[in-house]
Amino acid sequence: MSNVIEISELEKIYGIGRNALHVLNGIDLEIKHGEIVSVVGSSGAGKSTLLHCIGCLDTFQKGSLKINGKELSGFNVEELSGFRNRTMGFIFQSNNLLTEFTALENVMIPLLIRRVSRKKAKLAALDVIDRFGLGERINHKPSEMSGGECQRIAVARAIVGKPTLILADEPTGSLDSKNSEHLIDILFELGRENGTTIVIVSHDPLIAEKTGRTIHIKDGKIC
Repeated sequence: MSNVIEISELEKIYGIGRNALHVLNGIDLEIKHGEIVSVVGSSGAGKSTLLHCIGCLDTFQKGSLKINGKELSGFNVEELSGFRNRTMGFIFQSNNLLTEFTALENVMIPLLIRRVSRKKAKLAALDVIDRFGLGERINHKPSEMSGGECQRIAVARAIVGKPTLILADEPTGSLDSKNSEHLIDILFELGRENGTTIVIVSHDPLIAEKTGRTIHIKDGKIC
């Protein structure tokens, strides 16, 4: 099975000189196609920073990062943006939905950016939204939905384009246990159906138990 993620000697440093803070200290990591992996560790250990570096939402000073065999350190901003849209889906604790758009429109956005026709984007979005049990909410805006519903729409948006890789940073942090378990179960089910690699940062041990592998980070290192 091929690797989706290959990281070698990755270092992330904030600041310079005496004020330099080494957040990631020589990370080496390989994650295979279709794996569902959790990243755990105490607050400030470097979990979210690692996820943001993998997703090219943050830069790093040293090391190598390959996604689908492509070395990304040499990509410019435009190339990274296109690569992210084609390859990755993102889920955050804050749903980051666009408040002026309906649930359906929010889920369609990644496909429209890829220049998929509106008709095809709508059909794909409707299918995923139905899987999350929100078919009756497609014309509602975020302000008209509950927090749990908004987060399910955010996950639907991340997965609608069947990305190679989904990166999730505390995606259930604002949900109660019932909504949290329901969301994760559907996400992992859809991920397995699509052969999607999922990397999820979470403090919830129940989520870690559902993943195929758990990566522990302490002081910016995998331990």
